[in-house]
Amino acid sequence: MTLRIILHRGEVVVDDRDWQVIYTLYQLKSITQTGKTLHISQPALTVRIRQIEEEFQAQLISRGIKGVVFTPAGEYLAEQSAQMLKKNRMIKETVSQLGDEVRGELRLGVGSFTLKYKLAKPIALFREKYPNVTFDIVNTRSYALNSLLHNQEIHLGFGCTLYGWQNEKYLLDIDPLVVISKEPIEFSELPRLPYVDYETDYTFLESINTWWYNTYKKPPKIGIRVAGLDNCKEMVLNGIGFSIVPKPLVREHDGLCQMPIFQENGDAVTREYWMLFQKETEDQLKHVKLFAELNIAFFKEKPIL
Repeated sequence: MTLRIILHRGEVVVDDRDWQVIYTLYQLKSITQTGKTLHISQPALTVRIRQIEEEFQAQLISRGIKGVVFTPAGEYLAEQSAQMLKKNRMIKETVSQLGDEVRGELRLGVGSFTLKYKLAKPIALFREKYPNVTFDIVNTRSYALNSLLHNQEIHLGFGCTLYGWQNEKYLLDIDPLVVISKEPIEFSELPRLPYVDYETDYTFLESINTWWYNTYKKPPKIGIRVAGLDNCKEMVLNGIGFSIVPKPLVREHDGLCQMPIFQENGDAVTREYWMLFQKETEDQLKHVKLFAELNIAFFKEKPIL
């Protein structure tokens, strides 16, 4: 689809790819990163930006010490690009719902752990049943889901924390947290052993910290910090230290030792997994509704603590 803008000088033709270029460049402020994100070579991207500038007869960007700097005209077009892309998505989605066939693009916001250990199977089942539905998955943390949903950049969000979400939500699953180590250890040993720390959502980190400080009254002995739970497990597998993780991270063939952790009242320390969505989106788009229903049915078959 090509969207046309009429200016006083005449007709300017800017297609979806151009709006995506402007939008992505504004977000990243880097020609190199924009090219990688859009899978366009840097020379080709530079040429396309010049062509857009020629079409609008205005300079849109300049190169600064810290990267790309947008001119006032560029700022205006960057703002319009988000609206144009959103409008085009809505048009395509509406058209895709007019027939009896289930098709369209399903946009999900989800973290790496949840995608790998929770959603991979439901996605596979859905694709098998509805092969004409494609998935566009935004890898993000839970705190960003609210904004992505409100801006209609995603249809469904999957996260471990609600962050004040006031629209529709469904608790899909609850995982116990476990201490993992390569060799058997005792709880009394943990404060003097190296801890493998990892990047995660703040509220999940808070639940671990609350248990730790209620139990030991002093900080853990952090031996290494890594990015993500899978990297954390690799460090533990190699004997670098112990960690506290959601139980699904550990597979039987890993051979790791596990100890569940409990609150002072005896309840397990857990991590929740929520599906977030806007009711109007689910009502209007049948492929969104069907995928939401599939997830609810899929996780209902699993026992929740």
